Amino acid sequence: TATGITPGLQNYFNALQTAIEDPSNLPARQLFLSEAEGLASRFNTVQTGLSEQNRFIGQQMGGLADQASRLATSVAQYNDSIAKAAANGAQPNDLLDARDEAVRQLSELVGITVVAQDDNQINVFVGSGQPLVVGNEASTLAVRTGAADPSRVDIVLKSGNSEQDITSLVSGGELGGLVRYREDVLNQALNAVGRLSLSIADQFNQQLGQGLDLNGNSGS
Repeated sequence: TATGITPGLQNYFNALQTAIEDPSNLPARQLFLSEAEGLASRFNTVQTGLSEQNRFIGQQMGGLADQASRLATSVAQYNDSIAKAAANGAQPNDLLDARDEAVRQLSELVGITVVAQDDNQINVFVGSGQPLVVGNEASTLAVRTGAADPSRVDIVLKSGNSEQDITSLVSGGELGGLVRYREDVLNQALNAVGRLSLSIADQFNQQLGQGLDLNGNSGS
């Protein structure tokens, strides 16, 4: 409440009303200018806070992508070990349990689809069917500077020399939760603050431009 925009707007309009009632009152005019500076400062403070949150979310997404990649590599390695054990006639129950646990941890980080194969291996897909683990081969999840907005990161799936932006396809898990929060909450807040600041600045500058200054000069 102390640093929000609403109290600043209330103070701004109150000071404006006082200045309107006695335009020649210099302290009242100075108070209005001070409240205008205070309102601008509040907008900047809110914008800074939202931008910092956006940066922090990008860091979190990068950390989660790294964790998911390590787990995907583990699943691929378990696939390989399980296939070799089964080929030698062994019952790799411990390996199967360990792989299931890796898959469970992976599902907490990002929404996945698991498809069992005939040779006791599994394939793991993210997004709308992008392969994260196929047999004993694992792709990598990572983040990169956003193509449309450098202030945020995109999630990419790296496989060999190819790289695919899957940000809009990610859902579920902690990573999907961060993407959804950024799109549904943080972006909306940033856009709302931006529209409000532009509207207030434009409308007041237009209105003030139609008035007279202290010396009676028009448009100043």
